[in-house]
Amino acid sequence: MPDQPNRPLKVFLCHAHPDAEKVRALYARLKADGVELIVGNLQGCARECII
Repeated sequence: MPDQPNRPLKVFLCHAHPDAEKVRALYARLKADGVELIVGNLQGCARECII
């Protein structure tokens, strides 16, 4: 890509309740790497995706 400034990576993590522990671990690893994160659960994601 042509000279573009480095921007922080932004990630939205959406998960089902049974996966919460795994997502917390992933969140911690990505956050430590400087990634900007937003986390939701499938119930909330489904409402937002329908809109």
